[in-house]
Amino acid sequence: MKFYEKKYVGYKPERDVLYVFGAGASISDGGPLQKDLLRQILEQDNSSSSPLQELSKFLSDNFDLSKGNYPSLESVFGYLDHFISKGESLGENQSTFQLLAIKEFLIKCIHKTISTTRSKNGV
Repeated sequence: MKFYEKKYVGYKPERDVLYVFGAGASISDGGPLQKDLLRQILEQDNSSSSPLQELSKFLSDNFDLSKGNYPSLESVFGYLDHFISKGESLGENQSTFQLLAIKEFLIKCIHKTISTTRSKNGV
């Protein structure tokens, strides 16, 4: 009888959760619109941030960012989750673990952007 070991990329049992609501739910609380989050994240100075440079490169390599077109967060997370769940890489420079790191960094960037925007608006 053969036994198979299940190998997969998983999440830590305890982690922060980020909820992003549509239809302007966060606007009244001082947060940005969801469609503006990626633009705000990518327009930061990334010269001293290696993870931000990696996120920017991932997005520009896999999505059309010309003329200020930014993909929806659903598109980015769906794309990442597809390859992560299948255990597939996106070429030799983007392994499953690197994709997982990009996803985690994107979640942190969203959290920081929402928090910063709310702080600037006095909330």
